[in-house]
Amino acid sequence: MSNNLQEALMRFSEKASLHDLIGIADFTKVTSATVLSWIEQGIHPKGETLIRLQHFMVNRGYPLESLKQVPAPAYKLGQLIAFDVLSVDELVARLGYSNATALYRVVQGSGLVADRAAVLEGLVDRYKDEVQAQIVAFARTPEPETKQLVPLQQAFLSIDVLSDGVQSAVALLDNVLDLVDMEPGGLEGVVARIGRRKLTRLAERLMPFV
Repeated sequence: MSNNLQEALMRFSEKASLHDLIGIADFTKVTSATVLSWIEQGIHPKGETLIRLQHFMVNRGYPLESLKQVPAPAYKLGQLIAFDVLSVDELVARLGYSNATALYRVVQGSGLVADRAAVLEGLVDRYKDEVQAQIVAFARTPEPETKQLVPLQQAFLSIDVLSDGVQSAVALLDNVLDLVDMEPGGLEGVVARIGRRKLTRLAERLMPFV
């Protein structure tokens, strides 16, 4: 599975723009740096993130042998998760599993017993229209307004270089905040000049690091 997925990711990166990188990060609910690590290092996610990644690739035109081999109910279960029709927690409860690990095994094609298969078929049938609507909406995702997109390969940064850059940026930000402390107008003066909205966005993006 990993080799096939890695081949698809490499083909994706050869044609992808930075906009596409952001798209896959948003769909899988990770950061762009994490997606770069999948492509560059071949270290793939597990669980729900893997399911999202697999269905992103398939619906962007990169078939995966690993998904072709799973039974149809398992494939459709993955669609329910990947397209946010039903949450993992809700599916675990409805199918009567004790934890998400058992559910993930089913999505990958193993461990589905008859009684749960009947429940799953009912869920798939009930939500099939919603799943299809989400797939259609995904296929119609608009292109960015910027006409000149930077190819991902041209903008490719190794994880080491990226980490060094982040460290330098953090040091610079720390120095800038020292200057803010010396601002005659105080913090409110800085906020008035820069704009509270921009500062709020910066704070929200920094939150995962603290």
